[in-house]
Amino acid sequence: MKFFFYADNLNLSQLKRRAPEHKFLFTAYLPDHSIQFCRWSTQWRCGLASVIPSPGEKVWGAVFEITDEDLKILDDFEKYRPVIMPSG
Repeated sequence: MKFFFYADNLNLSQLKRRAPEHKFLFTAYLPDHSIQFCRWSTQWRCGLASVIPSPGEKVWGAVFEITDEDLKILDDFEKYRPVIMPSG
């Protein structure tokens, strides 16, 4: 499946742990959204990036092909379902 990564999930060493079978496809942006730091990480002692609707803004990232197993690992790390791109 195609998956849009942004923020800290673009860190290559982290990406290898969280989606070991990933394959980079292309850079992309999520239109009409912006990055906000809506949650606090007690582990990292900093804000955690999230995307929220924001007309006219965009969030840059990259699209990767990932496996179902990668998605399970990501869910264990992230505890939420990030943006999944439709195939096509």
